[in-house]
Amino acid sequence: MFSLKSTSDTGIETACNFGNYNSNYNPKRSTMTKNRHAGCPLWSPTSGNCKLSVKFLHNDANCMEMVHYLPDMGVNLFNMGYDTDLNELKDLTRHQVTMLGNIPPRDVLAQGSPAEVKEATLNLLQGLKDPSRVIFSCGGGMPPGVSSENLAIFIETVKCFTL
Repeated sequence: MFSLKSTSDTGIETACNFGNYNSNYNPKRSTMTKNRHAGCPLWSPTSGNCKLSVKFLHNDANCMEMVHYLPDMGVNLFNMGYDTDLNELKDLTRHQVTMLGNIPPRDVLAQGSPAEVKEATLNLLQGLKDPSRVIFSCGGGMPPGVSSENLAIFIETVKCFTL
């Protein structure tokens, strides 16, 4: 895990925390349960009560047990693993956190054909109950080896989709 705090040329202050908080824990033995906030002890020094515009958390691990704490942690942008359902995440976060994702990065965006990228992108778009608070991307981060053609078809599919 590592953290980063920066201010962009646009003046947007951002706190980023990159780490996988595996939420497969035993609540009877977990200090997370005692603290009520899964991941908060690790997140708080970075963002806590800081007055930042963007508080971004990346988590490729199983996040379903901890994701409902994200609003209480102050997280307002979340990038999850590609196999996580965005509709469920949005419900669990009470629609208070913007989601960043969520097509498969390696198997589709990097190694898939343009037709497979388009199909995965359309499946994501059509599967959303509510497209608000979603930044369309790949889940887990941009992998190496993504062709310009695959990236272009992803962007074009998102741009042309009518909600």
